[in-house]
Amino acid sequence: MAAYAREQVETMMKPLLWLAAAALLTSCGGTTVKPRSGSTSYSSVLPPTGNNSVGTANLQCSPFSSPDVRLAGRVMVYVNGGVLQEDRVRVRITTISSSFAGSSAASVRMYRWRTASSGSPELDSTPLTFTIERSDINYPISGVMNNLTGTDLSYFQQSSGLTGSAQDFFNRVTLVPIGVDYNWSALKIVVTDASGSVSESDMLLPAFAANPNKYAQFHPMVLSQLHPFWSQRTQNLTDADWESRGRTHCF
Repeated sequence: MAAYAREQVETMMKPLLWLAAAALLTSCGGTTVKPRSGSTSYSSVLPPTGNNSVGTANLQCSPFSSPDVRLAGRVMVYVNGGVLQEDRVRVRITTISSSFAGSSAASVRMYRWRTASSGSPELDSTPLTFTIERSDINYPISGVMNNLTGTDLSYFQQSSGLTGSAQDFFNRVTLVPIGVDYNWSALKIVVTDASGSVSESDMLLPAFAANPNKYAQFHPMVLSQLHPFWSQRTQNLTDADWESRGRTHCF
């Protein structure tokens, strides 16, 4: 797999170079973006125009964590040169198994999903393609892939100079899943470690309403419960307060 990863880097790097230059202008708070709907088929319950238009009371960044707490991280919108790229987001993994690096059995895959008109989940079972960027310069160090193995990670560590543990590597890179346009509402990340243990986490794709109560008014429960502030929804906060709290998860 390392040879495949190397070939992908060599064949895909040139077309991706323009992303690096544009990404240097990327910021979290400098651009306001419209929130996502529940899904294409859930458009009948979109909020009124005033609540669904471009505004600052939307979360552009959000944390995530698996139930077993062996996988955690943050996700944020992908903005280049002040322009929102609606078909991709940035993912930073802050917690991963220490046995990930060097193992061909270990892997990271990502999937997109939304809800049907009934409110039930609709998962696209085809893994998303993604690239890997160095976080310090937003520079791509990989080609397009749909699965990152521990063997691939070891190769990228050597080729990019990002040596250390698997966690050290993920602390210094950003995964960029492609194909998560506004027809999709949520992202699923599935991580398998060297022992075969699987950790997975579902998260809302930003941007979405910062206020968890307002979000729940126009989205099915399966999505509302993924809101990062769902457990805090009884707190008496303004929309601006919720949005300010969300900014702490930007990177």
